Amino acid sequence: MKALSVRQPWASLIAEGAKTIELRRWKTAYRGPLLICASAHKQGSGPKGVAIAIVDLVGIRPATIADAGAACCEPADDEFAWVLDNPRFVTPFPVKGKLSLFDVVCGPLELHKNPPSTPLRDLEPSAGQHRQTHLLLFR
Repeated sequence: MKALSVRQPWASLIAEGAKTIELRRWKTAYRGPLLICASAHKQGSGPKGVAIAIVDLVGIRPATIADAGAACCEPADDEFAWVLDNPRFVTPFPVKGKLSLFDVVCGPLELHKNPPSTPLRDLEPSAGQHRQTHLLLFR
């Protein structure tokens, strides 16, 4: 499955459906399901180094100032608006993030319309936790 690393708090805002536009300086021809991975970057609160949601990447276009609300920040002149739809929480699992889009081998994932019972900000991969293999099941 295609995945995208996003820093916190933006990753959690995408998972919650509050951020429906992701701003990037590059575009891709890919459209479809996209695994949102909270990067391990130390800034921001919330889970880090884990996959937290799946969204549908439905379009990419040049960003405009009108995108500021949905992007939760003002776009720069050279950025693209990645239009995201249909966020579904997944039971978090460790993922080593990368730059650009990257592939994650997936096995059974539990999809949730609501966040897991543990708030996203309290989730952190435990010491020694290893990357799990999951298969995606659509419902």
